[in-house]
Amino acid sequence: MLRSLVGSEMCIRDRMKAVLASRRRSDTGPASHEQIRHFGKVLQDVTERLRELEAEEENKEALRETMQTRLDHKVAAAELVHTRFHTFKREIAMEAENSRTGKRIPDKQLAQIEENERILDDECRTVRLRYIVLKHELARLESWLQSKEVLGEGLHLIDFEQLKIENQTLNEKIEERNEELLKLRKKNTQTVQVLTHIKEKLQFVQADNQLQKDKLAALETDLAMQRDSLAQEKKNLDLVRQDRVKLKEKSGLVDSDDLLYDFEKTKDKIKDLRDELMNLQDKRKRCLKVTEQVIQQQQDQQLQGADMHT
Repeated sequence: MLRSLVGSEMCIRDRMKAVLASRRRSDTGPASHEQIRHFGKVLQDVTERLRELEAEEENKEALRETMQTRLDHKVAAAELVHTRFHTFKREIAMEAENSRTGKRIPDKQLAQIEENERILDDECRTVRLRYIVLKHELARLESWLQSKEVLGEGLHLIDFEQLKIENQTLNEKIEERNEELLKLRKKNTQTVQVLTHIKEKLQFVQADNQLQKDKLAALETDLAMQRDSLAQEKKNLDLVRQDRVKLKEKSGLVDSDDLLYDFEKTKDKIKDLRDELMNLQDKRKRCLKVTEQVIQQQQDQQLQGADMHT
């Protein structure tokens, strides 16, 4: 716009020079020379003022571009921070569990909470923008009133008081929104603390579960070894019984002292083997009982872990 004005001014200046040159031929008095000189001075002042305005406009345009660039960077950074904070809150909320029931927050309820928070953020942003606009408008009006010195006039004073009332109302709304944001932040902090406690408890339960699994594996290994030993002892007992039956079939025991001695010895050995078999059976029962207890504890812990995850 300033460039077009400068161009128009140059055209007018050329036309005026042509007009003045034509008049100079017809009128050469001292008054005409004084008017020409005065007009040239005024025209020069106008030209300089237009150039100053053009330079000022260019400076303002450069400043506006710089401020717009800074604003774009700040807005992008704010949006990034807001997105990261929203994602972090959603991750925390998705992992949150009820300390009594162990259940997580339903997706529908979580979506409703996020929608309510988004509505509050939009309202707060709108109120803040409105407050900033009114604040600048109030400053502009105060400056205008001071420059015109019309604060004493009744109508302008009423408008000024009305703006002050609206500004106070907006400040109260902003304070209410800030209180709501503070409550939400406190609630978010409490949720994070509960989640941390639940994670620590879950890690402890998992470690104890692994320890019980290791104990169960050791007991199962010992039980397998005891079963193998018991089977071997049963096999030896069957062999002794078969040998005894064969000896009885071949000859009587009364005629041979060696046979009687061997019989007594075999009998004692059988008795010892039976006692050992009974001991092994008792030990096997104890092992089975301990194994069942460990399996039952592990199943209970798995059920508790499943309830916590659900």
